[in-house]
Amino acid sequence: MDTKELRKLNMKELEEKASSISVEMSKLYFELSSGKSKNVAKLKALRKDLARVKTIISELRIINEK
Repeated sequence: MDTKELRKLNMKELEEKASSISVEMSKLYFELSSGKSKNVAKLKALRKDLARVKTIISELRIINEK
């Protein structure tokens, strides 16, 4: 997901997005460990997306504290 798209979302939507990415990552970890999937690139992309979302959430929290 693009950073520009993420910045348009509000805090609640970002938290929901982070939660859904985490769930998707858990499923993918399970599939990788059981051998059902070999798509490691998708896991890498999800980790980066989660990091982007969490970064924007922390930026919004800092802005809201001021």
